Amino acid sequence: MLKNIAQRNGMILIGIGLSVFFWLLEAAIHSFVFQQGPYLTQIFHPNVHETWMRLIIVFLLIAFGAYAQTAINRRKEAEEKAKLAYMELEQIFNTAADGMRVIDTDFNVLRVNETFVRMSGVSKKESIGKKCYEVFQGPECHTPDCPLVQILKGKERVERSVEKEAIDGTRIPCILTAVPFKGLDDKLLGIVENFKDISGWIQAQKEKETLQRRLEEALTRALSGFLPICANCKKIRDDQGRWIQLENYIKRHTEAVLSHSICPECMRKLYPDLNGTMENLEKEG
Repeated sequence: MLKNIAQRNGMILIGIGLSVFFWLLEAAIHSFVFQQGPYLTQIFHPNVHETWMRLIIVFLLIAFGAYAQTAINRRKEAEEKAKLAYMELEQIFNTAADGMRVIDTDFNVLRVNETFVRMSGVSKKESIGKKCYEVFQGPECHTPDCPLVQILKGKERVERSVEKEAIDGTRIPCILTAVPFKGLDDKLLGIVENFKDISGWIQAQKEKETLQRRLEEALTRALSGFLPICANCKKIRDDQGRWIQLENYIKRHTEAVLSHSICPECMRKLYPDLNGTMENLEKEG
């Protein structure tokens, strides 16, 4: 605790120490050099003029110490906040789900995150300092489509689908997003690239298309060829020998949604009293 107090108020304590030293030195000079009385008298009972002069100097020394300590404390707080902000950004950068890297205007890799290391198969130590086209290269490298080239020409954002190559030769489909990396003076220092791996999404789409194709083929086989149907009730016999309603068979073997209505012929046969009313309503409609 005392150590912490000393660290937070070190310059003030130095100012107080200098004030005491100055007071004792002045007393010694007036006592031994100018022969103006005993040393203790000069310490505790100097004349009024000397007292005011010493108090002014003491006040200035302590005030300077307090001012210097305030400036130091503010600088330390700013440094701690900057350090904390850097640690937070570093943690966010390294735990991001997408691969990320920072490149300067000379195509040198400045930083990469952990996800990028896993995607590319190249460690941070091996990546940093190399040219971007030497690590995780793609077909847009050395072409006008290079994100850095486009941003150097004035584009504010580049986003496209690309295919990158890992160190083991694996092709990784990605959504590449690149934005300018600027300094405090708004000077362009390079770009920040974000790589979203869409391998899983593409695989899921392929599996979905395969499943849909298989379902269509199965339905085609199920609904094609010979189907036994009752000549009277119109039920269909399935592959297990069960007789089921036509609508149930269609529901089981297709994605069709059936809605029930009644044709004019059945309307006249089943509901003769309502048939004329319905016909009139249809004509009026």
